[in-house]
This record gives sequence, C-alpha cells and structure tokens, in this order.
Amino acid sequence: MPMADLRNEMEELGFKNVQTLLNSGNVIFDGPSEQEEKLEEKIAAHLEKVFGFTIPVLIRSEEEILELIDADPFNDSVVTPDIRLYVTFLKKAPESELSLPWISDDGS
Repeated sequence: MPMADLRNEMEELGFKNVQTLLNSGNVIFDGPSEQEEKLEEKIAAHLEKVFGFTIPVLIRSEEEILELIDADPFNDSVVTPDIRLYVTFLKKAPESELSLPWISDDGS
C-alpha cells in the first residue's frame, strides 16, 4: 500500500504527527495511551476494512524504541556495503533460541 494512504488512514483514526518511514510499513504517531493490544486491534481492523486485506499491527512505545537505541545492539558490528543491519519486533517471544548474530544462507 502507498505510504501516503497509510498515513492518511492513521490520521483518519485521529492520530497526530503521523509519519511513515520509507516503504517499510512503519508509522510513527502520537496517540492516546490506550492498552497496546486494543490499539493494535483497532488499527488493524480499520486498515483491513479500508485496504481489503489483513495487515498485522505491532505497537512499540517511544520508551521501547529509546531503550533499543540506548542498547546500541550493533555497536560491535563492522558495517560494510555488503552488510545489512535489521531490527525485528515480534509480537511474542520466539519458542526457539536464535543464535545471534544470525547470518543468512548466502553469508550476508
């Protein structure tokens, strides 16, 4: 979906200072301090109604994002043009342990 459309729909829901990040599907916004799960359900239901397909929604608070930045998880990583650094947020803890850093099958 176009990020401009996503931004407009978030504004339709009453959120303020809505910004989308590139073509990532990530949105930053100011909104009420509702229970995260209820807010996720509200946003997901609205987006599904508007766009016609299920769109998973995960909310992370400003505090959680700032904690991640402060943790500096890539501090020891050597970044080259072949390296891609990603942060993934999960709805719940994974059932299996991941060996980090994870390296893809092609070695990147």
